[in-house]
Amino acid sequence: MKLVILLIGTLVFLQAHSQDAMKPIGFVLQPSVGISIPLSSIQNGAITDNLISNMDTPSFYSQLSASYFWKHWGLGGSVVFNASNNPQNFVDDVRQYYSDRYYVNIDDYDHNYSLTNPVTKVLFGLSYKAEKKKLTFIYKLQIGVNRFHTWSNEAYLKEKNTNTIVTLDWKYSQMDHDRDFFCVNPSASIAYRFTNRIAVSFDIMIMHSIGSFEFYEVAEDIYTHKVKSQTFHYNNAITELNLGGSLVWLLHRNNKP
Repeated sequence: MKLVILLIGTLVFLQAHSQDAMKPIGFVLQPSVGISIPLSSIQNGAITDNLISNMDTPSFYSQLSASYFWKHWGLGGSVVFNASNNPQNFVDDVRQYYSDRYYVNIDDYDHNYSLTNPVTKVLFGLSYKAEKKKLTFIYKLQIGVNRFHTWSNEAYLKEKNTNTIVTLDWKYSQMDHDRDFFCVNPSASIAYRFTNRIAVSFDIMIMHSIGSFEFYEVAEDIYTHKVKSQTFHYNNAITELNLGGSLVWLLHRNNKP
């Protein structure tokens, strides 16, 4: 709370001491944070859902965007980081699902493992701005890649009151851990300029990603070598609504700070 009060006070001070007319913007740098709300999810209810880092619940995101403008139109790019699903949730699901009938032996994940595998989006595209005194409206249409992580795992199941032992393997269809989905990102920001160099903005974005892959589950009895397998298909579009705010750094078209 003290940090928020200090930030607001600083912005009010900057506004009060800025007597210059607002100059046309040539370059915009927007570091931002906010919440990402899934409107549709790639997850389909299979046990392997938690082996996918892309979350189907609201999560925090951070973003760094930059745009260069020639009058109204410009070009820009963005890098977006979303919080990752924790694969330990998959381990907990397996234990819960099989524990009534089997003794379950499966390795745990490091609790910080998901922090090192954020969902990452890299985007490039067109920008358009309209300036109305201290208000600046920025619209973007960008395309790029939504990269998220998938994990594999295995478990050993010892059936209770029998000698039956089953191995379970969960693997994905590609060799690489990372999945790259094509992503389209329309967005809009409204920024209020406190000075010629500093503004704050409210940002709204839609992230729509498409792609597909499969997970395979293979169960084998280690004594009879009887094998059962099934495939889980993941081809749902991922759509997210991002709502956030930015502290915006501005340069003028004459390239003077």
